[in-house]
Amino acid sequence: MTVYLILAAAGVAFSLAVLAAIVWALTRSNDRIQMAGVCLFGCIALYGAGAVQLHDADAMLGILAGAYALVLYGVLAAFAIFQKRWAWRATIVAFGLHAALVVALVLAALQSGRTMWLVLGVWVILGAVGLYASLHKGTRQAMMGFPA
Repeated sequence: MTVYLILAAAGVAFSLAVLAAIVWALTRSNDRIQMAGVCLFGCIALYGAGAVQLHDADAMLGILAGAYALVLYGVLAAFAIFQKRWAWRATIVAFGLHAALVVALVLAALQSGRTMWLVLGVWVILGAVGLYASLHKGTRQAMMGFPA
């Protein structure tokens, strides 16, 4: 019992540290750009895992999901390395599509159990933080070349 309490306390401390790092990172425009990139990378990883799962059920749908993940990976590379305006705009569109996919997956989660709800929760967090980081006024000013 004591071990579980110690592990729970360590988990809470770690979670609070991660949350504090995210909140701190969202206060500076360059960190917001990086945070949007990290969130997009998380979404891409989940899309890749989903593509593998979909390929078992429907090969064409799995291939399309994998191709979408690869396109997003190219956008992420352009956004993170070169900080191109078109890549920033494509990132915003990707987070919008991500939100639409989350809404569509809520129906599937109703029948799939707890694991799907957990994945859906991670997707919502990644999408919300990434969209906020992408749409923030300071990020917009940094990407358009205006002083923040």
